[in-house]
Amino acid sequence: GKLHATHSKSLPKIVPPPEQNSNFVSHDPRHHQIPTFEDVLKDLPDHVHLVVEFKTMKGDVITKVYDLLKRYQRTNGGTAWFSLDLEINTSLRKHAIHMPSLSSVKEMLYVYLLYYTGLLPFVSLRGLDIFGFPGDRVDYQRVKNNLKGFPDIICQTLATIAGGEPAPFFLCAPLIAHLKNRGIPVQVLGVNSKEALHAVKNVGASTVLTDRPRWLGTLREGKGKGGLGLKF
Repeated sequence: GKLHATHSKSLPKIVPPPEQNSNFVSHDPRHHQIPTFEDVLKDLPDHVHLVVEFKTMKGDVITKVYDLLKRYQRTNGGTAWFSLDLEINTSLRKHAIHMPSLSSVKEMLYVYLLYYTGLLPFVSLRGLDIFGFPGDRVDYQRVKNNLKGFPDIICQTLATIAGGEPAPFFLCAPLIAHLKNRGIPVQVLGVNSKEALHAVKNVGASTVLTDRPRWLGTLREGKGKGGLGLKF
């Protein structure tokens, strides 16, 4: 495909959003060029955990990613991979059973269905390494994009029930405690505001993933104005 044949150096230059301008060095070429996955692996310190998300499994992308992870000794701990798509997630687990993966959207909704119907304690969750749920905005468009092929009425109903930022539907302390007691850590994706961070901390989440790592680091360490000294 076109993406497969594209060379990384032909990709457009990075244009930072306004809130990241203070960390952007205009004369440094590293701040302009989109890095390859191997570039990331080369520069990432060994103690920093890595979560790899797949948007596709076309061609041999899973094999190539796994080979790079293995080359940089990232397959024996400290790395998880996943996809929000159930089919891709299943392929990842088949490819490397020892690599932990986060739940797909359908797997996440299945767990919530079991929880709200009272069936969760009686159902096996074999294969669920890490449970993930969104900490950012959930609305109709997001539901529709993640549940392609589902009838519109179902997407509208789910958006009404499970919408919000963060969505109260997902903030279930008893569910999170139950999963952790079964040895399943809980990661919250898209935690990009203080409100979301407080909300997921209050329900006992194990870890958060953010699009604003510097901001989160400042809050976690209590540095500067507004530092909260939050720890998980």
